[in-house]
Amino acid sequence: MKRIAIAAARPGVRRTLFWLTLLAIGLTVVPTGAQPADSGEFQLVARDLGVAHPPGYPLYTMAAHLFGRVVLAIPPLRGLGWPWAVNAFSMVLAVATLAVVARTAARLGGTWVAGAVAATLLAFAPTFAAQALVANIRMGTGLFTAVVLGLTLSWLAEGGGGSRVEGDRTLVALCFVGALAAGHHPTLAALAMPLGLAIVARRPAVLRDARLIAQCLAAALVGLLPLAYLPIRAAQGAPLAPSDLATAGGVWRHVSAAGFRGDMLAITGAQDLGDRLLVLANILQLQFTPLALALVVIGAIWLLARRRAEAVALLGTTLIVAWLAITYRAPQTMEYLLPVYVALAIMAGAAVRPIPQNGPALRVARDVVVALAYATIVVQLMSFDGLRHRVLDAVPRLGDALTIAGDPKCLPSDATVLASWHFATPLWLTGRRAPSTADTTGPPYTTATGAPIVYVHPDFATGDPIGVTWRKAAQSAISRGPAVLTNRTRELDEADLPFDRIPQSGWWRSPAPGGAPSACVTDRTWPFPLIADLDDGGRTWTISGASTHYGDDRRVVVLTVSVPADATTNGVVAFAQIVGAGGVVAQADRPLGASRVAADGAQSAFVELPLAAFRGLGHEAHGALNLGLYRMMPEGPRRMNIARILDGDASVADDGTAIRVASSAGEFVGYYSTATPAGTFDAYSSDAPPDGAVPFGNAMSLLKSTIRRNSRDLTVDLTWRADLFASLSDYTVSVQAAAADATWRAQHDGTPALGAIPTLKWLPGMIIRDRHRILLPPEAAGHVGPYTVTVGVYDAFSLEPLPVTDGELVRQGQGQRAVVFESP
Repeated sequence: MKRIAIAAARPGVRRTLFWLTLLAIGLTVVPTGAQPADSGEFQLVARDLGVAHPPGYPLYTMAAHLFGRVVLAIPPLRGLGWPWAVNAFSMVLAVATLAVVARTAARLGGTWVAGAVAATLLAFAPTFAAQALVANIRMGTGLFTAVVLGLTLSWLAEGGGGSRVEGDRTLVALCFVGALAAGHHPTLAALAMPLGLAIVARRPAVLRDARLIAQCLAAALVGLLPLAYLPIRAAQGAPLAPSDLATAGGVWRHVSAAGFRGDMLAITGAQDLGDRLLVLANILQLQFTPLALALVVIGAIWLLARRRAEAVALLGTTLIVAWLAITYRAPQTMEYLLPVYVALAIMAGAAVRPIPQNGPALRVARDVVVALAYATIVVQLMSFDGLRHRVLDAVPRLGDALTIAGDPKCLPSDATVLASWHFATPLWLTGRRAPSTADTTGPPYTTATGAPIVYVHPDFATGDPIGVTWRKAAQSAISRGPAVLTNRTRELDEADLPFDRIPQSGWWRSPAPGGAPSACVTDRTWPFPLIADLDDGGRTWTISGASTHYGDDRRVVVLTVSVPADATTNGVVAFAQIVGAGGVVAQADRPLGASRVAADGAQSAFVELPLAAFRGLGHEAHGALNLGLYRMMPEGPRRMNIARILDGDASVADDGTAIRVASSAGEFVGYYSTATPAGTFDAYSSDAPPDGAVPFGNAMSLLKSTIRRNSRDLTVDLTWRADLFASLSDYTVSVQAAAADATWRAQHDGTPALGAIPTLKWLPGMIIRDRHRILLPPEAAGHVGPYTVTVGVYDAFSLEPLPVTDGELVRQGQGQRAVVFESP
């Protein structure tokens, strides 16, 4: 016992126990379920030793697989499964990164406080915290960055390596780890420039040391050996491995990510770069508090003044990675900047370096910096609980949807599942390997019921829009039997294909040719006590409703619409609203789609209207429910009244809210309101929009808009706040400008923040600045009359609008788009 106590008292043992304790705490919050998109892919390839998308990530795949094998062999953890194990591997890498960063900063700053500051700032960066919970390769880039920076700074701190032998060993180790890093992700190869420059600046003789250079090259070649995994596993038929990995050219194209080459350094114009620099500043503000950024600046100044070689390494890493990220045309900018966060955290730690006390002013400066460091740690620790909830709430939970995939009533074995990338990978993960056939282009996995899972991706051969590709895939699938779609596009609606919503999943299902869809039973649905007949110029549409839970925190209104014999559902949209004391607090609009025809010839349509995060209700327990229909037509709007309402306490509300479409091409088929409470709502976990903000759905609030016009274009700067958010939704912001006399019109649609901060990456409470430049048409040059600027939000895939959920704006006809500017 005495020996154990002595060992535990050693600093190294204490540090190890601390990081192991932190890891144990982190593992308790790691989610267990399958994740969408890339995270689901990494869970899959780690479990099955497959091949991930370019550049392949072979080292990550093998390490995650080995980790999963080890932890799932432990009896208490065995039942958690592979999805949890691969998610947990990210937490292991995250804690390892924090440990390396803390040690590196402590050495550079000369005190343990420096290490504590650096590790705290990095741990509380929202992107770092979010990535630590789910399967991803970004944690690997963070760890490799921390290690190569640590080795470089260690070598520089010893004046070029201390003893020649020890210094050479450090450089050889750096070459080995650097090669591992470059093999993990090619962009990390760019770190060789600032780190190599720092090393040469400190000891130019390394360039003339042939023996050392040969050792470094040999170490680098050994570090690249994990890349051999790709052709070896491809030859063994690994899941998701492309067929050309059997050739040297195919391997090079895969590891170099040649298919993404056109996106690298794609943003080069001065104006575009200026806009992207503003985005970079926004991202850094999202990751670090003002106190933290102040420490970074102080640390950078100290390094430039006293440790120029270290400054080259850290500032060079920051600048080159930031340059690659802001000039790369991709929506993962916040994750690509992870090496920057590591370097900035170490620089913040350097700020705590003891300042020489050669005068009262310097002693005061030292005390101010140390106090700033302690204040930063305290502020971050106080925000721990809020950050934890924000990050955990943003982790996608696919349990309800994936349960459908294993239900033979919803997905018979003769069905075909058409899936987007969001759902393809978790479906593959929870399914089973498809039987081996000579056709290597077939789906690699099936559902538990045996239905093949087909990933529907952009068709580069034809150049078709993705919606057209989905329509073709759906038409082909239903010609063979039942089909299930994870997404529904406008082109599918226009094709009038017979797809119905599967309850509780958000997916759609078609019947077999000539047959009715199989029943997909849910035990969480109950009817509304009302029926409404809507008069449509002599034709009667009858609506009856039901309600069901959707996931853990959503309410879904399920409408059954009886369609008149001489009517069509084309262009007919159903809507639902929750109305609280402050007006409309939630809204959903969905097209009816194709109607079903019963044996007696009666037509009916079925639609689900999800109402989530009941905005503005506060602590109210109930709210009124508005339901109805409207039709998209070229004629002007015409309001229709209700013929009758049966059952319950429902009542007509002729002076109630009327949903209007953005253009004048909207005619109401009818609407009704019920005074019957919509039920007890879950607590709304995000702050209500501030006065003057425009809420869109349950996802985002437009806090501010600024418009500047010149002769060529219109610059519109929007400021958004992320609200309680459905993290599977990838929204596009649409900004339109149009003359009041309709002589000109211009528009710009794009992912927020110039594509750098997609809504999929938002966490509740984030403030995102979003710039749109609208090129004005020639007709606008000489136009002096008034014009209007409006903003809308829609799903990037289905084009379904995210409605304005401000009751007063809805009453003014701004149900789909908000007016942000009207010129005199």
